Amino acid sequence: MRIRWTKADRSGKPDALACFRDDGTTTYTRLSPFFPLHDLLHYAVETTLDYRTAFWGLIEQGWDLGSFAEKNPETGRLARELPAQALLAENLVGFLQLAATGSVSSDPDDLYHFLSAQWDPIPNEISPGSLAIIHSRFAELMQRWQRLSPGGAMELYFPASLRARGED
Repeated sequence: MRIRWTKADRSGKPDALACFRDDGTTTYTRLSPFFPLHDLLHYAVETTLDYRTAFWGLIEQGWDLGSFAEKNPETGRLARELPAQALLAENLVGFLQLAATGSVSSDPDDLYHFLSAQWDPIPNEISPGSLAIIHSRFAELMQRWQRLSPGGAMELYFPASLRARGED
């Protein structure tokens, strides 16, 4: 799946996100300023930890970008239940956003201790080493996003192994 983030332009159009699945289907949304970096952090987490049933994997499987916020009108609860991996990724992204803002330490060992105090047990794939890789990947993605000119776009592939086939 090819993922394209387009930066807001000077005419007032907001940031946008489009996903082009291998089966030819697409999903698209306009983004509030919070979401480009949030979604890039999801990308760093999910490609590092090889999560296939979290946010990007669900989009690849056919969920629309709006599916995550759809509510059941009778219950007011989310219309779709998220898989365990998606919930784990969302929580991890939230913790990592705290680290990115300086609310908690971004040192991988400190962050691992923080996470292990929150989760019992901490998932095996999460380690100080994997947190360091996520931090590095996110920093690179964030710099790419910040360097984009208004109206510019950046593209990534999910799963990230598509890059190895020369599709990046």
